[in-house]
Amino acid sequence: MKEAWLIMKLKLAFGTIILTLISYLLFPKTDFELKSQIPKLGEVASKSIISTRNFDVPKKQDEFKREQDQAREKVLFVFEEDNDKTLELRIQFEELIEDIKMFSQHKKKLTKISTQSKKDVITSKSALLFNKITRQISQGALYTLGNNLDFLPLIQTHFNQIIEKGVSNEFIAPNQRNLELYKKQFNLINPKNLFYNQDKVYLIKDDQEKIINTKDIRTAEIRVENHFEILKPKVGKKEALLSAIYETLYASVSPNIYFMAEETQSRQQKEANQVLPIKGKVLNGTEIVGAGEIISQSIIDKIKALQVEQKKDVNQLNYFFPNIGIALLYFILSAFYFLYLYKRHPRWVSDDRFFLALTAIPALQVALISYNIDLEKELLEIFSNDLFPKTSTWYLVPFSLASVIGTVLFSFEIGLIFALLSGTYAAMLTGFDFNTFITASFTSLIISWQLNNLRYRGQFLWAAFAGSCTMIVCISITSLLRSQFHYPETLIEFGYGSINILITIALSGLIIIPLFERVFKITTNLVLMELSDFNHPALRLISINAPSTFHHSIMVANLAEKAVERIGGNALLVRVMALYHDIGKTLQPEYFTENQRNGKNKHDDIKPDESATIIADHVRKAITLAEKYRLPPLIISGIPEHHGTGLIKYFYHKAKEQGLDPDIEDYQYGGPKPQRKETVALMAADAIEATTRSLKNPTGDELREVVKKVIQTRLYEDQFDESGVTLKELKEMEIGFCKALEGMFHTRIAYPNNVWFEKPKN
Repeated sequence: MKEAWLIMKLKLAFGTIILTLISYLLFPKTDFELKSQIPKLGEVASKSIISTRNFDVPKKQDEFKREQDQAREKVLFVFEEDNDKTLELRIQFEELIEDIKMFSQHKKKLTKISTQSKKDVITSKSALLFNKITRQISQGALYTLGNNLDFLPLIQTHFNQIIEKGVSNEFIAPNQRNLELYKKQFNLINPKNLFYNQDKVYLIKDDQEKIINTKDIRTAEIRVENHFEILKPKVGKKEALLSAIYETLYASVSPNIYFMAEETQSRQQKEANQVLPIKGKVLNGTEIVGAGEIISQSIIDKIKALQVEQKKDVNQLNYFFPNIGIALLYFILSAFYFLYLYKRHPRWVSDDRFFLALTAIPALQVALISYNIDLEKELLEIFSNDLFPKTSTWYLVPFSLASVIGTVLFSFEIGLIFALLSGTYAAMLTGFDFNTFITASFTSLIISWQLNNLRYRGQFLWAAFAGSCTMIVCISITSLLRSQFHYPETLIEFGYGSINILITIALSGLIIIPLFERVFKITTNLVLMELSDFNHPALRLISINAPSTFHHSIMVANLAEKAVERIGGNALLVRVMALYHDIGKTLQPEYFTENQRNGKNKHDDIKPDESATIIADHVRKAITLAEKYRLPPLIISGIPEHHGTGLIKYFYHKAKEQGLDPDIEDYQYGGPKPQRKETVALMAADAIEATTRSLKNPTGDELREVVKKVIQTRLYEDQFDESGVTLKELKEMEIGFCKALEGMFHTRIAYPNNVWFEKPKN
């Protein structure tokens, strides 16, 4: 006994320390001690706040970054013309024009020269020119231009104009659509490009920097296309010549203006560095907010900045005080929680599976709340835009998870405890906000209330609906009290809260609760509902091999269920226990009275001690059979407990009548005694059903006498000592048994014997 007491104390200490450490380590280490002192946006200030020092009001990180990005975007892109490249392009094009002229002249000379030696010299020169020219343009373009030498000056003029205007190595696009049109028009795959929305750029030319229009920075494709359109009317409908001109220009034009990426970035960074990280300064003695004034975001920013300045004066020792306070608070909450379990549910503490589950649930809840609080800034960035105005994303924190799991796995009482703990954790993590505590606790409480005595999975939907409505009411009340009920911000918060409740209950019901059921072998009402299906293989075995035992089990289930309902116990649990409690009789059904036929009793042919062994063995065999069918340990516990350590009286007295000296231990069940109120009801119901079965047309008084006698007998035999049941509860059970029996033995009309055989009169 002392050893068990010590183990339980060690468990409580272990659970308290683990939960405290998890809670403390996951708690944010900065800015939590003064959050509750910061008023809410839109509230009316209850008192004036005067600055006690000079301090700067810093910009928020995202605001500061946004302003820097805006400063960078205002900087004009920088381009530079490469004079050497321009000169090189002019010289190359002039050479091309001269080569075309020379090639044309050689062709004309060949028709006039008669001597073969001179022809060979001209032919050799023509071949060299041909090879040189066709490296830039095609053979067809060469012959066409050679036959139209009058147009070469025109072509050269337009080429020089193109080079003078400049050809960019990058296409400047205001958006992706513009870029796609450019690619499609000129059949380009991946052209070099820049996305730029401004209509001006810097151009450095001849060591002079000037501002020009963005549209004056054009690629070779665009430049050639524009000048070609100007050339068309001058050339006329000479398709071959037009094609040759376009080809020559396109082949000869190359970029001579380049985007200066490093210079542009340097200027952008210089401009970004000019952005100040502060909004302004507040001088000592300045009134930050006056009493009765509406709290604006600017006021909140100033109060936060003042608190940061005040912290700088705090010495190193005082820095640890808030952390020590948080650790102590978590320790007190954890100790209270485990002390409550020890006082109210010592069996759960002693059972390792239940204890680990009851430790894991609040730890999981704290972890999720802490993670989601850290995630709030990221969520705020995602949801704060034109479609989703800036609102509190705290309502997306799954604070009701522990209540849902605790209620379904254990009881409404546990769900209520988790509702209070979760509300406290959430309030601490949001700066000791009392409104957070009310919203989280009350919403979790309503959800737990809806999930109490869960019988059907459809109850999860009702719980989600009730929880969402409660959340909306709490948000409305909070917003009204703080003068923050605004459209559409408050409606969006309604949506956040409803989504939070829906996702929390869905994840709990579909994933987490089944996982806890399997890992910790916890039997919930959902599992019990599945086990109560008569198509379960174990119940089919009983109904086929021992049909009378099956009928007996159903009657016992009806009796026990009514009795347990009277004391507020788990009626579904005792019903399922009753259905399986005699599964061991299926192995030797003929040795049990209800299954015997024709008045033949197999026990008449064997000794009393052998009969007692067979009767007692049906409990041990039942446990083995139940484990084979993978029945939960909780259901299996009803098999030995419904007999307890009771005496197999019939065969014990039979042995005495035969003059034997029976050892009472050989005629007892192996126990244990009932450990819970449900198995107390099961034990009594089993005996009451067996006793009343032999009565013929019993009166109400006779039935009440049987019930009373059975309960008193078991009470005198000390069978209820370990169950925690009270005399008042036994009295309530007695009333429940009697009402159930009255329904089973209801009075019927006594019809004449031949009433069913009379011929009806016309």
